[in-house]
Amino acid sequence: MDHKQWIRDVVDSGDGQARGINRAGLARVLGRSQSAVNRLLDGDQELKVSDVAKIAAYLEVEPPPFHRTAFVPLLGKVSGGRNEAVLFGENGGPIDWIALPARSAPARGALEVEGDSMRGIAGHGFIAFIGEKHAPPTPDQVDQLCVCGLPGGQRVVKFLHPSKYPERFDLHSSNDEPMLAQAVEWAAIVTNIVPATQAGTLARRSEADEDHVFLNFENRA
Repeated sequence: MDHKQWIRDVVDSGDGQARGINRAGLARVLGRSQSAVNRLLDGDQELKVSDVAKIAAYLEVEPPPFHRTAFVPLLGKVSGGRNEAVLFGENGGPIDWIALPARSAPARGALEVEGDSMRGIAGHGFIAFIGEKHAPPTPDQVDQLCVCGLPGGQRVVKFLHPSKYPERFDLHSSNDEPMLAQAVEWAAIVTNIVPATQAGTLARRSEADEDHVFLNFENRA
């Protein structure tokens, strides 16, 4: 059974219709057009957390067990090579929303890696999830793998190490020369890295609901 069959089993059934429960009524409850509800029930659009309680109350049924899937903004791609830094671009906002893996540390955003300057840690096609940005970097970020913002808008993914110069940092990668004595304006710790072989399995959306959370039903086929 797919994750919306429990709704169709009522609204499209003779029993539901006999009780006055149908797609038109569901549309009124959700505050949407009937065509929008048809797309929800018959298409690949996911159910939002905020919809389930309203639907269950209208149908007078219990929804199937589910767990919540959190989505975070995919802020852009990162590119790099043996002799250049890994760049991080925001482009004015998220280009997508991507599911946070189960049992992953909390994250505020994600980026997709291109290039090999972090090969062995965050290689080409990997997804790196990041935590809170701090400006300037905080002591707990030192010696951690971070996305770092540099003057001029450059963003790099590097290990953040203290420099011998005040208010400067040495930025190290796994497959490139270090960037020494850099003025780092802000940093965000990389909280999780998903290999390229698994990155394609992470669900993506063009947008997220107000809570950035969608439903993933346990009995979904």
